Amino acid sequence: MATSKASPRVLLIFDFDWSLVNEDSDGFVTSQLWPTAERDAPGFFHTFAREADQPQEEIDSPTVFTRFLEKMVEHKPDLSREDIYSVIQRIPVQPRMVDAVRAAVRDHGARVAIVSNANTVYVNTWLKHHDLQHVIQDVVTNPADFDKSSSVLRL
Repeated sequence: MATSKASPRVLLIFDFDWSLVNEDSDGFVTSQLWPTAERDAPGFFHTFAREADQPQEEIDSPTVFTRFLEKMVEHKPDLSREDIYSVIQRIPVQPRMVDAVRAAVRDHGARVAIVSNANTVYVNTWLKHHDLQHVIQDVVTNPADFDKSSSVLRL
């Protein structure tokens, strides 16, 4: 009986935040775009979490985050989509992670997926910037898109 020498199939699954990238993407993007948020809108997250009747541990929910982005645009009316894309592209990557992902696909035929509570705008923008959009086959994350009339990102 012949034995198969075929390589085992390899599947790599990453989170986005603190796994593929070396930051919490929401925190990084908002701190870069609105570094004075705590001063300009003190207690903002706590207020909206209570309004949404959400427990404290769910304060980073998409609804609260969308409302934060709306508030940011109120305080920074000149903020553009391009500004947001630029910051997303600068989210720090884990050292050598991009090379490792490419090597896994190239050398081992790995299938690579992202499963994350980030959002499609962040993940897809970052992947495209690092030329990984064709290397990572599957992205499971929160849907997001920009409001048609502004630079507000809707989750």
